[in-house]
Amino acid sequence: MHRRTLLAALALSTSTALAADPPRYWVEVVGGLDPGASSPSGLVSFPLGMNNNGRVVGYSATNGSPGQIINWKGGFISSTPTVANTNRSFGSKVNILGRIAGAAYTADAGGAIIESRAVRWRGLVPEVLGTLGGQTSAALGINDFDRIVGYSTLPGESQVRAFQWYNGVMSPLPNPSGASLAYAYDISNANHIVGVVGGPSPVKPVLWHNGSMYQLPIPAWSRTGSASAVNDSGVAVGNYEINQATGTFAAVAWINGQRLELGNLGGSYAYAVAADVNNYGQIVGTSNSAAGHTGFIWINGQMYDLRSRLLPGLDVPIISAHAINDRGQIAAAALIEGRITAVVLTPVGASTPTPGSAAVLFLGAVATLRRRRLNPRECGRR
Repeated sequence: MHRRTLLAALALSTSTALAADPPRYWVEVVGGLDPGASSPSGLVSFPLGMNNNGRVVGYSATNGSPGQIINWKGGFISSTPTVANTNRSFGSKVNILGRIAGAAYTADAGGAIIESRAVRWRGLVPEVLGTLGGQTSAALGINDFDRIVGYSTLPGESQVRAFQWYNGVMSPLPNPSGASLAYAYDISNANHIVGVVGGPSPVKPVLWHNGSMYQLPIPAWSRTGSASAVNDSGVAVGNYEINQATGTFAAVAWINGQRLELGNLGGSYAYAVAADVNNYGQIVGTSNSAAGHTGFIWINGQMYDLRSRLLPGLDVPIISAHAINDRGQIAAAALIEGRITAVVLTPVGASTPTPGSAAVLFLGAVATLRRRRLNPRECGRR
């Protein structure tokens, strides 16, 4: 299918017309959780998912402290209880009800994972979802109807299967004969599921829907690829490998089973991966550029560097983008004060807060960010 035809199909698959250009964004710092501080800090904080209410989940790590979930909404960040007999956790996605899909796991002193469990957090209550018989599972996606997807090992730990969990029951997703690896990364409200299947051969991107599995096309010469997210119209996004030796990838969308190349932002080598797509066909991810890795937004056939779309005067080094909701808010990572830090980019418009909030990074004054105190009660809010 011709690129122009695919773009038209993408526009038709969304509920409203796409904007010709991306908006400008103001920036709010999510930060991390440091048990010894009264403000969002930490060595690393990384966003993985965001719901349509602007709640962000991911993980945080500090010196001498294991990884733990980020659970942020409207300027407040809070810790979320982990599961007994585990020492680390992460939140992968969060739905409109504020319920978080992720995992709690135990790692040894060297960081190697001993065992993990898929978990759904409902406010302050973690619920272990179980496994398909093995010792390892993780929940990677959740929709607004509490259907959860992820992966689990089978008895003997020699195979990994993608699963769907609903109403207390974990079921394996269809698997091609001979495949020993399958991961489900995302599920839409229309129950489209995307992920990868492979083993012993390299994994390839797939989509599950209505009990069937479909391989998403990548070039015949490409060794591997992945589908990372899908919207309610079944538009999936992800990447495929260009060159294994150089570690280069191409960002793509799949529309009605046809591949659309998204391009990249240049730089010394070709690299771009698409991480998420909203119900308006807006896509975010990470691309190489002349300034190194940066977050991008792709709208109506054009990829834009998010650093160039911040409000005039803001100088925030966005290094990757990981989630976008239907309000156009983007969960991204930035390099602030030498640390990888989770941030939220909110489009500026008539219905969005105007710059002037204490959470906005004024005119590049990154070093003087106003830190917000932790609020444990925020954890239960949607």
